[in-house]
Amino acid sequence: MMDEKIEKEKQFDQLTDLYKTTVSSKDRDIDQLKNRVASLSEKRVKQDQSKVEDTLSLNRQSKLEEDFANFIDEARMDVRERIQAFFRSNENINVEIYYPRLACLIFEATYERMKEARKAIVEIFKEMSRGMIHSAPEMSRQFTLNEKARIPSFQRLRQNCNLDCFVEDVIQVVWSKWCSWHSKEKLFKLSPNTSLLRDPKILKYINACIRLTWRMVTQFPPLQIEYSSLYLKDIHMKKGYHSSPDMRTRVKGSSGPVQGEEIACYLWPGLLDGGGRLIRAGEVLCKIKDER
Repeated sequence: MMDEKIEKEKQFDQLTDLYKTTVSSKDRDIDQLKNRVASLSEKRVKQDQSKVEDTLSLNRQSKLEEDFANFIDEARMDVRERIQAFFRSNENINVEIYYPRLACLIFEATYERMKEARKAIVEIFKEMSRGMIHSAPEMSRQFTLNEKARIPSFQRLRQNCNLDCFVEDVIQVVWSKWCSWHSKEKLFKLSPNTSLLRDPKILKYINACIRLTWRMVTQFPPLQIEYSSLYLKDIHMKKGYHSSPDMRTRVKGSSGPVQGEEIACYLWPGLLDGGGRLIRAGEVLCKIKDER
């Protein structure tokens, strides 16, 4: 009788330990699921920002997306016509490739400069916040702990900012990128030209690029442009092939993963939201495959 009681107590203890282990395991599973749901919720908020935005706000993302699309249809086309009139060439390779590419290059250069400016301003605000810690603790806390508390001031005032100070910076970046492009393509005939970059219509385009990209980088979270992929993906719109001999790709046998078609150049960058969701596909030309 005593042995039977001892055996039952032993079984009870074993079951108790098993239940404790099971409950502990389930608690860990629940914690993991909570963390996963929180992560997915945060990502979803970023991806669907345009769906939950304040429709009364002048800074809403959907308005910026609309302006980006209008910019492509209007300002970009106007500057391409001006570039063509300046160089006075109707060759197909210029009209279909080099003029659009130059307009795109100017936009890319402007975006890069605006990203640098935004980063610098955020750092300045951080330093200002640190200096106010002792004299204004609560104000410092709002600015130091949460970058989002600083960005709305950009958003409210960005359309009224005087951004003329960036024009010369952008011209320098464009010049550098243009020279680099010219040196890489042997048959490229559009030599870097300061007169073009000082042309009133080109300067107007540069100013328009600055205003648009400034609004993009000061959006929260910032909108991004995509213009650095090497291979064609589902985030691109292939507009054709680059006809220059310098833009041919050799086809080689490979046991590695199959890549998409190789990109020769961007005619216009893609647009992504702060969470990396594609808003508008980038326009690209691909390299012609050389199977010799």
